[in-house]
Amino acid sequence: LDASAFHGPLTYGVDGIEGWSDVQTTLKPFLGYAIYNYSEFPTPLTLKPLVSPKVNLARQSSSPGWIVNIAVTHREYGDWFNRIGRRPEASEYLDIYDTPEPPGIDKFISLNMNRVEWGVQSPLSSDIRSTEKVNGIWEMNLDTRNLWGFFRLSLNHSGILPSEHKVVLLDRITQTVYDVLETSEIGINKENDQYSYPLTILAGEASYVDSKVEAILAEIPKTFTLAQNYPNPFNPITTIIFDLPVPSHATLTVFNLMGQEVATLKEGWMDMGTHLVTWQGRDNRGIPVSSGLYFYMLEAKNFRQVKKMLFMK
Repeated sequence: LDASAFHGPLTYGVDGIEGWSDVQTTLKPFLGYAIYNYSEFPTPLTLKPLVSPKVNLARQSSSPGWIVNIAVTHREYGDWFNRIGRRPEASEYLDIYDTPEPPGIDKFISLNMNRVEWGVQSPLSSDIRSTEKVNGIWEMNLDTRNLWGFFRLSLNHSGILPSEHKVVLLDRITQTVYDVLETSEIGINKENDQYSYPLTILAGEASYVDSKVEAILAEIPKTFTLAQNYPNPFNPITTIIFDLPVPSHATLTVFNLMGQEVATLKEGWMDMGTHLVTWQGRDNRGIPVSSGLYFYMLEAKNFRQVKKMLFMK
């Protein structure tokens, strides 16, 4: 299979395991296979027999560089083949070594990498970059459907890193840093399937990795916080900012002096971090409210806070 034109073939549920396989070199009876076409157009596909069992696919050839494979499992479900790393043939952007994430089926686990800055709309299961650079950050998310609770991350690496270099995995929710070269398994607790669990791998010179980890941790809110709206007084638009230190089901609501709900500005599961919401002085029906004093309240987990704001026409 031409690896520059197609990714695959992959199959699902091999040996009773719920999840997608790695690239297959042998087609077996009674299995279905998926192949990803890199082109936007229908492309003829030719499967050619391997001339020797020693022949490797392009993506499996051994070369200088390093690779980290991350597998995520939860009981019989798993996502086993997710890779980051560097190799000489790869580029810093999208190429044949950056493979697409297979689609989810019913219940699923997906450790995926969104690279919209590359112009890629679909998530990736691997992000392999050039050895011309040594420092880098790989952002990824653990997404699930109809699965939650304890998940196991298994890490294994191959290749050789330059001396004095580090590879670490940062769990942004627990703010824990793991040495990838010294750690083979990590436990993650995902409360439900309504949010993405953010993970970051940083690799390169020790000073670079340490400084970037420190900078990322400094940006993560430490507590639930509801800021004063601005401007205040306002007419007709005001902005409300709040912080969530962990993914949470949160509700931001506006009330009048009688304690009656005027507008729900935001509700649902939200990612950790700083959130910005604007209110245009309208109720839930879209009708402009009258001038006066209003209250806005943030509820998330065991946190509740109320602040005042003044609408003046």
